[in-house]
Amino acid sequence: GCPGDPRDRLWHRQHRGGRQSFPEIAQRDIHTRYAYLKGLKDKFLRELPSVLDEILINTHPEHSLPHVVSASIKYVEGESVMLMLDDEGIGVSTRSACATGSLRASHVLLSIGLSHEDAQGTLVIAFGIDNTEADVSRFLKSLKTVVTTLRDISPLYKKAAGGA
Repeated sequence: GCPGDPRDRLWHRQHRGGRQSFPEIAQRDIHTRYAYLKGLKDKFLRELPSVLDEILINTHPEHSLPHVVSASIKYVEGESVMLMLDDEGIGVSTRSACATGSLRASHVLLSIGLSHEDAQGTLVIAFGIDNTEADVSRFLKSLKTVVTTLRDISPLYKKAAGGA
């Protein structure tokens, strides 16, 4: 700008004010955030077997996103679990974002050998940077309550348990 031009204060090294490097900002501390999210995911995966039985973990233990878990809960419908958790203020999904809205079982889960019933019982859980270990504990407690409630009325669960 011209000497005395009021815009001079906005120029910084030939860049206008407000033109920060968003890619740089977005990747700043990424390794710290990933480690934090992986810690939440690991806590969930470590404690899940003591909370519920008949669970299939579909997520690869090493080659997966640090914050996402896909788990199939046997003898329940994932949609029912999702809706009941939503009533408790907990958000999960039953499929990937690209398949949202579809009621069919995931072709990916079927292709890795899951039965149709197990694929329909799948939840996709994503942890966020604002979640805490206390949130994971609360989620596990709510998940146990919801799944127990649904299994109590599930004819498939009763049959598998040696009932009816």
